[in-house]
Amino acid sequence: MRLSKAFWCFVAVCSLWFLSGCQHGAAPLAKTPVITAETPRPARNLIVFDRAWELVNNRFYDVHFNGVDWAAMKPKYRSDAEKAADDSELYSTINRMLDELKVSHLRAKSADRAKDAREHISRSASGLFTLDLESGVNLVWDVYPGSSAAAAGVRRGWIDKTDYSTIDKRGLNYGDIVHCTFEDETNNKREFDLKMTRFVFNEIYESRMLTGGFLYLRFDDFNPDSAKFIKDQLAKHRSAAGVILDLRFNTGGRRDALKAIAGSFFSTKVSLGTFITRQIGKEPALSSKRWYESTYAGPLAVLVSGYSVSAAELFASAVQYHHRGVIIGCSGERTGGHVLGSNTRLLPDGGTLQIAEYNFLTNSGQSLEGTGVIPDQVELEFAIEDVRSGVDTQVKAAIAVLAKSAKPSP
Repeated sequence: MRLSKAFWCFVAVCSLWFLSGCQHGAAPLAKTPVITAETPRPARNLIVFDRAWELVNNRFYDVHFNGVDWAAMKPKYRSDAEKAADDSELYSTINRMLDELKVSHLRAKSADRAKDAREHISRSASGLFTLDLESGVNLVWDVYPGSSAAAAGVRRGWIDKTDYSTIDKRGLNYGDIVHCTFEDETNNKREFDLKMTRFVFNEIYESRMLTGGFLYLRFDDFNPDSAKFIKDQLAKHRSAAGVILDLRFNTGGRRDALKAIAGSFFSTKVSLGTFITRQIGKEPALSSKRWYESTYAGPLAVLVSGYSVSAAELFASAVQYHHRGVIIGCSGERTGGHVLGSNTRLLPDGGTLQIAEYNFLTNSGQSLEGTGVIPDQVELEFAIEDVRSGVDTQVKAAIAVLAKSAKPSP
């Protein structure tokens, strides 16, 4: 299973929130000119572009800029930014400059896109989440409620046969129509014109008891709601023979939620790793939150994939390091390797710039950026027939692992 090339993945949206708002000292920034309604477009563009470049220059976690001559990036892209006809072109130019650094958690958003991100709204998506299998098949895994794909009747387990080679994924906008072709569970061809819609995508919270008394839990974003979800479910199912925590499609999230969720599985305060900033160097260890009421101490299996990024990777790394549970992957994949901590800074026109201001080191002193977590156990990728019939090979493997150490549930 490889990262899907489908343009409706939500990783960039969700990972925006990781560590945002954590302030640290930095060198003073130059005073930025104020943008008004009378400011000409070229001048406006340069004010925004220069501020974005300066923020990265001042706050990026690596003083060596990942081997990139950052000073040379300003003249390289400034002319294109000045000539941008609208915000879409301007921010596309800024992001092309940011891409030169080749790291995660570094992205600029125009004012309207930033507002959508804050409200967890996707405005250029059809609502599909697909998997690129090693066989070359693009398999539909999730269909988000409220999307055009859901309204059209697209179902999990269908094969997406749309030719995306001629589609500029970054150029898709709200209202655009994409002609999509699928093969359904009866091998019949299904075609739909799916509209790129603006909809609030639902957080996925899934809890169910499996054969043998094992509790399956899935959430796709580390936030206060997911922390409460985990805590409530574990309190409700304290007698579970084991817990399977599904982070295969988890896009990370907030530091406070990571600490709280880790605290639900560690009975004592443990280190989750360490962040290093350019301004102050090594920070105190990031630790799990200690609950004074009992936490779940039974057997634990954590499911991961190449889609597991950011806080999901930090959690899996800590579980692995402290031997708290088994990490089960798919088809030899590591986790995504997108673990830099970030802050989100405001730009002069109301847009935002997410800046990677923190490097993360595991308890073993290793950086996960670009490498990810190596699972303890690897299972074969999803088979189409299994997905259509509701069989999950990684969940089956987790049950087998947990059954060896679990006590029978009452």
